[in-house]
Amino acid sequence: MKILMIMPDAHMHKLRIGSFTRSFREAPLTLTTLAALAPSDQFHFKLIDESIDKVPLDYPADLVAISVITGTACRAYEYAKYFRRRSIPVVLGGVHVTILPGEAAQYADTIVIGMAEKTWPQLLKDFSLNKMKKVYRDDRLPDDFTLKGVPSPRIDLQRRSGYMIPDTVQATRGCKHQCDFCTVPSVWPGFYKRPVSDVISHIQSLPGKYIAFNDVSLVDDREYAKELFTAMIPLKKRWGGLATTMVSRDLELLELMKKSGCIYLLLGMESANQKTLCSISKGFNKENEYREVVKTLHEYGISLQGCFVFGFDEDDSSIFETTVQRVLDLKIDIPRYSIYTPIQARVCSNDCQKKIVFLLSIGKTTTLCMWCSNRPRCHLKNYTEASSGHMKKLFNSLILLNEQFFNRRPLRSSIFSAISAIEFS
Repeated sequence: MKILMIMPDAHMHKLRIGSFTRSFREAPLTLTTLAALAPSDQFHFKLIDESIDKVPLDYPADLVAISVITGTACRAYEYAKYFRRRSIPVVLGGVHVTILPGEAAQYADTIVIGMAEKTWPQLLKDFSLNKMKKVYRDDRLPDDFTLKGVPSPRIDLQRRSGYMIPDTVQATRGCKHQCDFCTVPSVWPGFYKRPVSDVISHIQSLPGKYIAFNDVSLVDDREYAKELFTAMIPLKKRWGGLATTMVSRDLELLELMKKSGCIYLLLGMESANQKTLCSISKGFNKENEYREVVKTLHEYGISLQGCFVFGFDEDDSSIFETTVQRVLDLKIDIPRYSIYTPIQARVCSNDCQKKIVFLLSIGKTTTLCMWCSNRPRCHLKNYTEASSGHMKKLFNSLILLNEQFFNRRPLRSSIFSAISAIEFS
């Protein structure tokens, strides 16, 4: 049976040269892991990440499966309608489907809610027997917080040249924090860990020298992180991942990270206003420590991607220039900007949540799929409506921020050396 699996384009940063496209992100794990859960002698998978490859609309699939996040939901629904018109059954799953199953069910023959390690193999078995159900749900999380039996992804089905870092690993799932704009605590309540031996076996199987961890916060469990990094030292890989600013306070852990090959981290700094950080349940970030955070990471040879969010109650139109200047002063290697976005199942602290609920209640929109973090969709508290195109200007400001940063200060050489040395074979 032929299964077409699609991850719709999320419009993340990418490089285009003629017809060739390469994503600046790491290779996603969703589709390759799902493919690894099925017997290869019974199912033939074709995996399409639309951010780097076109969706083959004429593919003779027996079943189409689409992974959906909020920012790609509208596009996913259009693909679902297209393939269903071709009389091909469609399965929808992913974070957005888990958050809004009622919405997703309108566009699919079947939806998958929650983690798919158990439900996906059963779904395929049922499909092969012509007994596929309308809903497959697995929200029973492991009592011992251990993720056992997660297979190594089918990277042979993925175009390695399409990603800046083609070798991706996941060691943990979930997060111990409750930042109010994040869906992770709603989708994966708790913090779950793969056995370190499983993670090491996965890393050893990867051909490249560079790997990326896609864990939301890899070092949330300090003892687990120490065990993992110690086991990684002999592998002589170079790696990057996500963490919180608190990692800079733990020099013992940083030393292990350095020895294990850590060369970059993404940190959610979010705002340079402590009142704002506290209002979004991220008071563990200490704005007055940001300079020391950056300095410490650089001392350990770790480059920093600092993420900032615009649209909080304390922000006004001056926030763009002041943030760029703050990034420059702090010597952050690469900044990343987004807009405070109301997400269903999370209670945002500012007026965005009230406004989207109002829009839904009066029928101005019937889906949340239009809400994504790099495009403004509602008026924010301290951004006046004096100019009719203010929200468009807000979006354009994000583009200008990147231009200002990269025109005013060169990247650290360590970023260049890391990227230029990555193996894409």
